[in-house]
Amino acid sequence: MIKINLANTFTKKNDGGAGGTSSGNPKEELQKNVIKVLLMLTPLIGLYYYEKVDISRQREELVVLQTEAARMEAELAKVGSIDNILKQVSEQKKDLEEKFTVIRQIFGLRTKKMEALVLLQQQIPPTSWLTSIKAENTDIEVEGYSNSIDDAQMYINRLAAEKSVFTSVNSKDVSKAKTGDKEAYKFDITLRLKE
Repeated sequence: MIKINLANTFTKKNDGGAGGTSSGNPKEELQKNVIKVLLMLTPLIGLYYYEKVDISRQREELVVLQTEAARMEAELAKVGSIDNILKQVSEQKKDLEEKFTVIRQIFGLRTKKMEALVLLQQQIPPTSWLTSIKAENTDIEVEGYSNSIDDAQMYINRLAAEKSVFTSVNSKDVSKAKTGDKEAYKFDITLRLKE
């Protein structure tokens, strides 16, 4: 609290100035005191207006911050729903992976069978021919004829060398047989596909 003494004690000139100074003119003294009061009140008035403007600015900042907080709460609500969506997507992904595993197995076996058919065709000697090919699951049974026993054995050995496609190649006895009007060597081969 600020105290201002507006009362003026006037002393006579011959008093020696013990009680205060006086020019002798009370009007002039009053003006000086008013100026002093105004000089003391000016910073207070300035501070009051500064605080008033600052409070308005702070209110505006508060409104901005409240708006931002509301936006962030909405984003957090979305994140909560995103977590649920991610969980559902994860479950769907797991389900699809299981289905794709089955599809890969089916197509993988079909692909292996196609590779086997290509190899059966590529590895056969020119003097040999196939009469029957039966495929069931991973087993393939092949029957055919060859003009010589060596060609039949060479065909069986070539197929047995294809370890990337077949896990086993078993042949029954190669025997002489009649085909139409000529003789040839009949062979039966059982192959197991690599899974």
